Amino acid sequence: MYNLNDDEKQKLDIKMLSHGYRKCDSNFFDTKEYKQLITEMMVGLPKYEDSRLSFKDCNKQQLLASGKYVLDKHAHGGDIRVRYTDMDSMTADLICLFGENPREDQYDEIAKYIDDNIALIKVTDVPVELNLSGRRDGHTFTTFFYGNNLNGNFYKKINPAVKKISVEGACDDDSKCAYVHEMYHALLGSHKGSVENLLHDEVLSIFMEKVAASDLDETGKLEELEILLRLLDNKKDILTREYCSYKNEGDYDRLRIETYILSSAIATKLYDTYKKGNKVIKREIDESISDIMSENSTLEEILDFYEATPEAGSKIMRKQIRHFSK
Repeated sequence: MYNLNDDEKQKLDIKMLSHGYRKCDSNFFDTKEYKQLITEMMVGLPKYEDSRLSFKDCNKQQLLASGKYVLDKHAHGGDIRVRYTDMDSMTADLICLFGENPREDQYDEIAKYIDDNIALIKVTDVPVELNLSGRRDGHTFTTFFYGNNLNGNFYKKINPAVKKISVEGACDDDSKCAYVHEMYHALLGSHKGSVENLLHDEVLSIFMEKVAASDLDETGKLEELEILLRLLDNKKDILTREYCSYKNEGDYDRLRIETYILSSAIATKLYDTYKKGNKVIKREIDESISDIMSENSTLEEILDFYEATPEAGSKIMRKQIRHFSK
């Protein structure tokens, strides 16, 4: 499906094995619904720099408090711990004990050492750094022990750990939603195999950024802005994806872009179900997400149950595009 060079294949293999993804594909991009979404995107939302995207500033303490508020509201006592390490200390220990190029017969011992010495901390206690000079974005930094230097069996045995969360751009109400987005990446990353399809990796985080916007502003304005901002990013991704396909190049980047497009469509449908649901449905979805963190179900099982398909989500997105393009 993707035309990758040897280095890119190695990077993808390590990512799949480290996080326990079982597949990396979707037929959504061959459907009429996706083609209709392309058409709607080409007509609507003509400017990426939209003047409506104005957010209220906040400080770091308010950002962290908002993230904790959203998490506490929806976790319902579920496990919100993540595997954490500062990376450098653990890496130094591993090299001291097992060398820079350990043998394959040491892999089990290394995995056990990491599991015995890793910290389990609340996701709200993961260090957060701000980069006010960057463009609006967020990142969850994951520690991949021994980088890309060992064979696949090593990464199959090892569980990743979070190092830090970075929120970039202005510190404002949008960055509160970005922080929630990244916290859920950290949570999923600590439960290997919780997402079966790599292309679904952004679903839960995008869903929760919308939930956060609704929680943090009862007027609905922040929710509207977050939906608009995500649609603008989706249009940019679709344009880039179609250009890559047209040129028949850049498939590794296309994989990343397709993850955001597909995940956005699915998250849009799941959020629509959540938003229109009564208190029972909302709590049921919250508890289903907590089940993922307890490793009682996978993300895909929840998506199937709520019929959160990209085709259904793309129809909602097309309506949203028309709304914002008036």
